[in-house]
Amino acid sequence: MRKISLVLLLALIFAAGCSQAPTEVNSTNPLDLEFGGVTADNEAPGFGDADLVAAAAAEVDPGDLLAAAIEADAAGSTGVHAVFALRAVWGQLRYDSTSTAPTVWDGSVKVDSGRIGVRRLIRFEPGQDYLVLPRTAPNVVEFVSQTTVHNDGLLLLIGVNTALLADSSDNLVTFATGPLTISFRLRQLVLLDTLISVDNAGNAVMFNGFLVRPDDCPKGFLGGEWTAGEEGGEFKGRWISRDGELEGFLMGTYGVNSEGRRVFFGKYIDADGNFEGRLRGVWGPAPEPIRGGFFMGVFYDPQDRPAGRLHGHWNADEPGMGSFEGVWMLHCPRWDMGGRAWDRWDDESFHPGWLEDDRPLGGGM
Repeated sequence: MRKISLVLLLALIFAAGCSQAPTEVNSTNPLDLEFGGVTADNEAPGFGDADLVAAAAAEVDPGDLLAAAIEADAAGSTGVHAVFALRAVWGQLRYDSTSTAPTVWDGSVKVDSGRIGVRRLIRFEPGQDYLVLPRTAPNVVEFVSQTTVHNDGLLLLIGVNTALLADSSDNLVTFATGPLTISFRLRQLVLLDTLISVDNAGNAVMFNGFLVRPDDCPKGFLGGEWTAGEEGGEFKGRWISRDGELEGFLMGTYGVNSEGRRVFFGKYIDADGNFEGRLRGVWGPAPEPIRGGFFMGVFYDPQDRPAGRLHGHWNADEPGMGSFEGVWMLHCPRWDMGGRAWDRWDDESFHPGWLEDDRPLGGGM
């Protein structure tokens, strides 16, 4: 896919007015400030963090021709094909140097009716064959995976005929491995954001996905490290396009402000370190036994105008090193339907599912 800078995308698509910003207060807690004290300065590539830059290189395009064909379907405008992007990461989502016993994840991802292409291999060891080739069928991807201290993953494109979406409950996408087997209806893939713990050894799976519309505002993925303290910490990671290309990096802090609200603030830059905008939102813990939680918020353009939403899940011990996975979406005018204040960054009641409109999946593609 031809890469377009985030600044250009924001300039082309920006349709939202400025929201009313919180008033800055005199406080020693930076989380009370409008943007948490985050500057609008340019940075070194990857914020000068060699590990962060190296992590971006750990996501590899396997050159799957079927993925390229499905991606071409996503760019079409005939309404014949529906395409979903699905990112699955499994294993020790938070790095754990003590987890030396391998967990076997050999398995598959299958769609009942449709085709699956592999857009990225995530953190698989280089120089080894992890995809089972030749493929046994276009609707199945089989893989070989063992994890110890960290994780593996796949970024997939799933193409289905829109005629099959009239009753999407009959068309399932199934992730099948020894530690976890789970199926999702196509409707759930419209905007999927799920964290599942699978054992007491810290293994878990994160799923993120969305529907790719040919007339849609751009969407993509987030992923990186989430450092957990008692009431907050830091995060840093990659800003990724829908097809897995690195577009930039993000970094920030999260914690509890003087009003007792769990908030986060950060900034994102392009791959060369140029300032792209700031971000802010809310976070919280997930119910037990999941060792992690959620985050959701708004990101802004370089002029501090609200530009889009982001959301996802984090997984970490407290205290400890963890990780996060999520989705970003540039603003689409249809979000404003129904009087919904899509740019409310501090509203803990919103759920990212309502960011999608209610058009039937089988029409208007």
